[in-house]
Amino acid sequence: MPDFITSRQTLLLYLKARIPFISLRTDERDRALDLTRALAPQLNIPIYYHTLSQGMRELVPYSTQGLLARLRSPPSTDTGPAARSPTLR
Repeated sequence: MPDFITSRQTLLLYLKARIPFISLRTDERDRALDLTRALAPQLNIPIYYHTLSQGMRELVPYSTQGLLARLRSPPSTDTGPAARSPTLR
């Protein structure tokens, strides 16, 4: 990685673009994992990494707390168009 700021900006752009597979080749694995770990919560997406020794692992456990809270809350009595939307609010 050239420098931390440039690497962070480039990786952030790739993650925001939802590029499904990003390969980082570096001798500084811990630095690359720290960089990626810092960006994951900002984007609220699951990120996985693979190593030969550990296989596929989730970098930061994806937060399902917000999703579970929405699923457990009582349904809204609102009958407007947003209430009929199939997406979770």
